[in-house]
Amino acid sequence: MKQTRLFYWNTVQNFGDLLGIPLLRHYAKVDAAFAEPEEADIVVCGSILRLLPSGWKGIILGTGAIARGNFPDLSKATVLAVRGPRTANLLKRQGLVLGDPGVLAPGLLKDPVKKTRALLVVPHWSDDSLALRYRETPVVNVRTTNVVRIVREIASAEQVVTSSLHGLLVAWSFGIPTKVFPHGRTDQEGGTWKWEDALTPLGVKHVWGGKFREAPAQAIEDTQGRLREAFAKAAEELSCEFS
Repeated sequence: MKQTRLFYWNTVQNFGDLLGIPLLRHYAKVDAAFAEPEEADIVVCGSILRLLPSGWKGIILGTGAIARGNFPDLSKATVLAVRGPRTANLLKRQGLVLGDPGVLAPGLLKDPVKKTRALLVVPHWSDDSLALRYRETPVVNVRTTNVVRIVREIASAEQVVTSSLHGLLVAWSFGIPTKVFPHGRTDQEGGTWKWEDALTPLGVKHVWGGKFREAPAQAIEDTQGRLREAFAKAAEELSCEFS
């Protein structure tokens, strides 16, 4: 089978954007490699829809917008899932599967993970200040291509503090109570817009605050089921394209 061409934001090697590669391998049974947006077959994770060219004809599978504003014409794309309702509205599509694929992270681990850390810090890739709040706490290096290792590290924690959207979503996918902080680029990245887009399908309002919040277990389970179906449809679409 031809290798799938996947576009993701790669200015920084960040685990949230790179999740699409192992997720496609596990849930759609296809291998993927980076491609520039105009050459890509599919987009999966990250806030990258604004970076696609107008008229793009690939598959959108869970990706989101980062904020309102200028947006390409993606009316020719095959949309199987998007991060949340705000992105769906920008695409002018109804009845889409809503949810960030980050909640599918547990499927990337072959074996159960023992709880070895009481608390773990998962910063946004640009955030150096969160670790300073928790000087005695292990900190995950999210600027890496070893996505599965990061998922395993998060799964090993009893609690997580994070300034990363995918840090939150992956932690919650394992049922881990999480405390969320903004980071230095939050305003530059659209403020709360993408967070609210991602959390709405889980029935959660904005989560920044001073307490640990339990994972919305049933909503995550429901979202996982819908996203697994969307990945199966993506596998069919890609199979037809490459046959």
